[in-house]
Amino acid sequence: MSETVLNARSLAEAHLYLMVTACQKCGQGPLYARDAVSTRTDGPLALVCIPTDCGSCGTAGQIEFQVPRDQLQIQPGAEISRDLGPSRILDVGQWITLFRVITEAADRSEDKFQVRRFGIQASHCLDEALKFYLPDNDLPPPTAIFCAASRRRFSDHPEQFSRRRILEIRAKLPKISKFFEPG
Repeated sequence: MSETVLNARSLAEAHLYLMVTACQKCGQGPLYARDAVSTRTDGPLALVCIPTDCGSCGTAGQIEFQVPRDQLQIQPGAEISRDLGPSRILDVGQWITLFRVITEAADRSEDKFQVRRFGIQASHCLDEALKFYLPDNDLPPPTAIFCAASRRRFSDHPEQFSRRRILEIRAKLPKISKFFEPG
């Protein structure tokens, strides 16, 4: 069992967290998730253990998350979190990184339906990044950046964190319509 239990707003957020988390042994990644196991489901939160394998060195591990019981299913095309507040486990820079990783996966896909799904998921990542911004500020507050890699990237390239830039990119991405049925 891991020492720290992370508070994820959904199982989808927990899986996205693994995509941008470095391996404890080699410092690389990504971490690939195996099937999640609920170890406690009483009360409003479930304790979920997700076994992982490092994509670089192959080291096996596991990360534990507390997830709202009603957020234990991953629905393709659905929001990552209905919570209006920002994530407590992924910072603004990690959401921007996830956007980039997902759009790169879309660029490699030849399945038009999958490309649309990736586009919707990428747009949700930008929506999550935007939750960190304060009104009338183009850059996120210091509290929105709590990952060392994000701090370095913000220091080197603050323009990547511009709200205006994120909104312009977001406007070009697909949105779920009432005619699109996820699943």
